[in-house]
Amino acid sequence: MMISVIIPLYKGKKYIKKIIDMSAAWKTAGVELEIIFVNDYPEEALYDEDYENHSAALIQIHNNECNVGIHESRIIGCSIAKGNYIVFLDQDDTLMQDYMNLQLNNIGDREAVICNGYWREGELIFSQSNQLKGNYNFERYLNEGYPLVSLGQLMIKRQAIPNEWLTNPLKHNGCDDLYLWVLMMLYGVKVSVNNVPVYIHEEDGSNSSLNYKEMSLSIQDVRDRILKLKFMDEKSRVALDKKMLEKISKYDMYEKLNRIIEITQRQDVEKRLLEKEIKKIAIYGVGLYGKWLLNILKDSNINIEYAIDSRADVKDIGIPVIQPEKTGGSVDAIIVTPVFDYGSIRNKIKEKYSCRIMSIEEIL
Repeated sequence: MMISVIIPLYKGKKYIKKIIDMSAAWKTAGVELEIIFVNDYPEEALYDEDYENHSAALIQIHNNECNVGIHESRIIGCSIAKGNYIVFLDQDDTLMQDYMNLQLNNIGDREAVICNGYWREGELIFSQSNQLKGNYNFERYLNEGYPLVSLGQLMIKRQAIPNEWLTNPLKHNGCDDLYLWVLMMLYGVKVSVNNVPVYIHEEDGSNSSLNYKEMSLSIQDVRDRILKLKFMDEKSRVALDKKMLEKISKYDMYEKLNRIIEITQRQDVEKRLLEKEIKKIAIYGVGLYGKWLLNILKDSNINIEYAIDSRADVKDIGIPVIQPEKTGGSVDAIIVTPVFDYGSIRNKIKEKYSCRIMSIEEIL
């Protein structure tokens, strides 16, 4: 049995040694390991002979003749791979020592397995408030969305990778993982779960998932391709189209918000709040925008008393974090950071609090 780990590189030479060093701990009895680096930065050619003697795994490096993007690079890696199982890893991510062993042990008679892990400053991806459920299918995707942070959580049997994903590379980076998952669900690929956190996803600012304009274009690409599939019934097509359009609208909104945030200073936010006689606040939503607000108001004249988040059990931000079902102390205002869902969140907050409720947009 062989496992192929496929890693697209972009200006990624500095990551190769780290990955090879990690791979020494992945050894599993009766399993061969193959690591395929697909270099998508043609200006810097890499050669496998420079690394193959430093690892127990088989090392292969393919240099793309031109930059083709992460999805096509993954496809190229699949065309080279000899493994029965495939793992798609980002260049700056980490697989822990027991990753291979536990993924194989948990896949059972299924065609794929997804694991738990960490992201965003060490937050646990799946926890009591966001459980790794299993029994994934297309209907669950429509209701609950894409469950993974990144493809590194997935180990899949090579023959279970849908042909459409292998033959139609996306033009824009960002959503090839979603594209793969939706196709898997449409084809009924059976997915097992591994609750042990054996994966770490890094977000260093260069990830395409943080480039909302590119993500919007990428998901439009996914939408256009999947809606052309002949075997989808009309009900599924309408439901999928609605879900994809909502996601595109979210990314477009995030792109506009980011442009404003980039030129916003602490004194701007502080001034706007103080002008409204707001000195004590709570933050609703401790994602990227919630953490940005927490950071920008640090050492200001605005006191952040607590935060409210449905995933309070994994939010370690230096102040109390409570579940939305609970009620916090008295504040002058609650700032809601999930801008796309502001209306529905505001209505729920009004049932518990009498203070002012504002969207993050109102203070930018």
